[in-house]
Formats: sequence, structure tokens, C-alpha cells
Amino acid sequence: IIYLYIAIGLDLDGRKDVLGMWVGENESAKFWATVLNGLRNRGVEDIFIACTDNLNGFDTAIHAVFPETEIQNCMIHQLRNSSKYVSYKDLKALTSDLKAVYAAVDEQAALDALETFAQNWDNKYPKIKYPKIAKSWQENWTNLSTYFKYPPQVRRLIYTTNTIEGFNRQLRKVTKSKSVFPTDDSLLKMLYLAMMDITKKWTGRRQDWSRIHAQLSIYFAERMPINTAAEECQGYMNGFAALDIPPCRRYVVVKVTAGFAVCRLILKLLLFYSCLDFTQNLGETPFDT
Repeated sequence: IIYLYIAIGLDLDGRKDVLGMWVGENESAKFWATVLNGLRNRGVEDIFIACTDNLNGFDTAIHAVFPETEIQNCMIHQLRNSSKYVSYKDLKALTSDLKAVYAAVDEQAALDALETFAQNWDNKYPKIKYPKIAKSWQENWTNLSTYFKYPPQVRRLIYTTNTIEGFNRQLRKVTKSKSVFPTDDSLLKMLYLAMMDITKKWTGRRQDWSRIHAQLSIYFAERMPINTAAEECQGYMNGFAALDIPPCRRYVVVKVTAGFAVCRLILKLLLFYSCLDFTQNLGETPFDT
């Protein structure tokens, strides 16, 4: 069993791109450095904010490749990990206390709420895992608290990696719709066509993008390009467009997370067919020049 990692980016025009898919057995700084250097080599010049589910080694790698990128850990994954070992009778009270942390108006209010949470829960069950909840939030606070400085519109954009979770669910629907596949190729083609179909529907920009872009233009004024978003991003969507040079040089948000466990053979074939398709369409690969 190996895992498929997926990256989805939001460009300066407010449109989504699938930046790539990578196969990995172990998360490490070396693995993520390879992934991120690949994005840079294919044309990505800057990433403003990277949203992840606390992937091992990702922080070190992205600060080496894109030093100015901010990191926001997925709040939904943090909450799931926090409630994993909590008994049902305590779950409602615990999540209510945690809501005071992640829904705070600013970082200082969140820190005060986290301190209150630690006082209420660390000593309540000293012999079980509850004390580790506050410690986990404290240890990951640097990457959990990034979104507090932004307005609500930007917070909603970066606080979770649910965009990729939804993408994964659509892929799973395809594989679950049939219980029997005559050959590996039949399963492969179904997955590939599903991905092509999903990304073709990403034609519009985010609904509140004008307000988000205005805010980010202030926070990232020195890194925001002078030319318009339309000139910066060609904005085409064509399935695995990211296997070639991405259409944009800068991404406002890139969300990276682990996908789902799949067969190694199927993944290798999937990437082969994807690259073959783009080679035929483009006539030459970026490495032919």
C-alpha cells in the first residue's frame, strides 16, 4: 500500500488548478523538497500561503524552496486528531472549549482560550490522553495561528484542506460504482477520465474572490505582480495540466494533502497515461527544449 499526494492551487484569478499528483510511501523533507522543486522547475515562482494537514517534513522543504511562503495547518484535521481519544460523554464539552480557540477574533484571544482549555482539561484526566490535546495545539501553534491575522473571507479560504478532500471523494465514487473490473487498464482509464471530467467543471472563479484579492493585495503587496491576474494566469483547465508547465507563475493558496491508499501498479500506469496524453497534445515535453 502506498499513498497518493495531491496539490491544488488557487491562482491570482481565483481559479483552481490541479498542480500535480505524487506517489510516496514515507513523508519526509526530502520527498517534499523533490515535489516543490518540481513545481518551481515547471514555472511556479511564488506561493503566498500553503495549507496542509501537518505533513511530515513539509515545513522544512517549503521554506527551502519558497522561503516567504506562509503555512496554515488544516484546522479540521487538528480537531479530528484532538477528539480521536475523547470519550463520547466529554466530546461535546471539549469541542465547545476548542471552538473558543479556533473561532477567536484574533490570536491573543485564541491564546487566552487555549490556556483556559489547558487548565480545564489537562488535570481532569491525568492518566489518559486528554492532556496531550493542549500540548498538540501548543506545539503546532505557529502553523495553526497563521489565519488569525486575516479577515473572515481569507480565513474561510485557508483554514482547511477540504477542497482536496472533496476531490478525493469524487474519485472514490468512480471506483465504488463498480465492484468488478476485467483488467487493471479498465480501472485506470476510469480514474483518468474521472479526473479529466472533474477538472473540466472548474470553469468559474471563487464567488468572493474580488474581496479576497483586495485583502491579499495589501498583505502581499511587494510580491503581487504589477500586471493583471488575467495576464499573469492563462487560466486554462485541462485535467492534468500541471504535468506540463502550470498556467500560472504565482499561486495565492496551494493546498497539499495525502490522498488515499491505492495499488502501486495502478498509480504508475495512471501517471504514464497522463504524461503520454500531454506529450501527444503538445508535440514536445518541457525537457525537449
